[in-house]
Amino acid sequence: MLEKNDVSHLDAICALHWACYCGHPELVETLLNIGCDPHYPDDINLETPIYFAIRGSNVPIVQMLVQRFGTELLCHENRKRLTPFLLAASEFVEDNVISTLHMLEFLYLSGVSLEEQDASGRTALMLASRRGCQFVAQWLLSRGANLAHRDHLGNTVLHHACESGDGDTLRFLCKHGAIGLIGSKALAATAKEETALGICLMKRRFLQYSMLKMWSWQYALTGRLLAFRSPYPIYYWILAMINLALYWRIYATLETTTSIQSAIVDVWIVGWIISQCFWFITFASDPGKARKNPVMSQSHRTSSNFENDIMKDAPMLGGTFEAQMQSLQKQQELINYELYRINCDSFRRNSWVAHEDFSGELSEPLDPYGYAGEDGLAQRVQVCKEEAQILQTEMHALYPQVGMERQEHCVFGYADAVMGSVRDLGISTVCITCNMIRAARSHHCGTCGVCMVRQDHHCAWVDNCVAKGNQRAFCVFVSSVCISLCHTYYVMYLHFASEFARMKFDWIWDGPNIVFGVVGNAAWLAFVGYLCVRIARNMATDVTFYEYLRKPEHIRHRFKNQVQATFWDFADLSLLKAIANCGRFWVPS
Repeated sequence: MLEKNDVSHLDAICALHWACYCGHPELVETLLNIGCDPHYPDDINLETPIYFAIRGSNVPIVQMLVQRFGTELLCHENRKRLTPFLLAASEFVEDNVISTLHMLEFLYLSGVSLEEQDASGRTALMLASRRGCQFVAQWLLSRGANLAHRDHLGNTVLHHACESGDGDTLRFLCKHGAIGLIGSKALAATAKEETALGICLMKRRFLQYSMLKMWSWQYALTGRLLAFRSPYPIYYWILAMINLALYWRIYATLETTTSIQSAIVDVWIVGWIISQCFWFITFASDPGKARKNPVMSQSHRTSSNFENDIMKDAPMLGGTFEAQMQSLQKQQELINYELYRINCDSFRRNSWVAHEDFSGELSEPLDPYGYAGEDGLAQRVQVCKEEAQILQTEMHALYPQVGMERQEHCVFGYADAVMGSVRDLGISTVCITCNMIRAARSHHCGTCGVCMVRQDHHCAWVDNCVAKGNQRAFCVFVSSVCISLCHTYYVMYLHFASEFARMKFDWIWDGPNIVFGVVGNAAWLAFVGYLCVRIARNMATDVTFYEYLRKPEHIRHRFKNQVQATFWDFADLSLLKAIANCGRFWVPS
């Protein structure tokens, strides 16, 4: 068929579609050159070839299609009323995070609106949150996606996040302003499903419900949200307090000790306090962020009132065409609000379900589709649809100019790397979420959501990254914990030696002493000891734990690609060099 140039048959069997999906750029280019139609929709989902390329996470093919045929390809809607951008944000290969973000950033720099929505008024942020994908939600918020957006039923991004049940996504959204939406009500089949809390209860996610309640109380009292990313800091403090309780009991009952032994026992509490102080320092300090706050809080834009939120103006970003785009997006919000009010009226007429927005209930429904009635719901819906279509056309016309403005506002080299216009600048040279060229020896932490300079690892126990800014505090913290645990065993030894000497045992306390003080602390000491050895190794070799595991390009260049053996990081090490590396570790530069 290629030799005969049978274009009609090739389009009929979706040859271009499947070539895009499978990721064959040469075949795609050949099919385009012989005349295959890039606008041809398939028969099932009405999707053009660019949809298939997005599903296959084939960024080079998407770049080829947009560069050859323009942003008109990005304005198509499939059978579900999803544009290519909405599809990229909601249906992707989860294992391929880099390609997904690269795809979204390319579409963004091509000029697409972050507030594109499907037939129900759901934006990319809502669809990503509903899927429970934190990294896409983070990217969208870093580009300025509206957290206060509501769909045609009044659902917020918090409603959709509670549908997914992903705790990390929910915490991230709440931390950046979504907690203000916790009282927002949407139209639902039952009264329980009107709010995000009600959705949690309906789905029997009681832990999620409790966390949202605690965060809402904290936000109401302090105006901010502080939430651990994992339960490990809580586990650490439980272990620390257990050891303190055991020590206090031993200290109160210890009798037969010398003055030196008593002094050593007294020093234990000092070591314990030092450990906790350096835990707080490591937890609260800046690890060494390459860029400050890539995601800004939108708490000033969110509340439980739909009408109040749409009247709040968003910060004007970008140039003239971007400002026009934001003005059209504001008009789109007003249309969404009108459709929400229409749905409220239809809900009142056609449903027996009680809703607090309505003063009363009808004894029976009227027209099953809400088209009858003196207020003319059908006419109001038609007017909204026509206005929305006009707005959509105007926004699509702005895409090329908005894309040029966005590319011009990027740092030098960033847009070229994303758009694929320069061969020497690969996507590995930039961080898409932070919107920057990667700094030397930096790595993006998915948990913290920002690039860290000289990152060692993300420590769940202190709920923070360990990098250039707090590596010294973390080293002191781990060392003090290790010494404190060794000290604990000496105190335990004195306690049991004293009991054996008197042949008097208190099994109510000796049981916990053996379980937690001896056995439990042994596992903890082994782990902390391993961390001490690892830190000493990283300090001497000037190779972080992340660099040891991932072997990035600068490490392979430094060690001339000899990074296969177990101790490859010692290859260029001498005593003087190790001392110099340790000095650089402790002296901030």
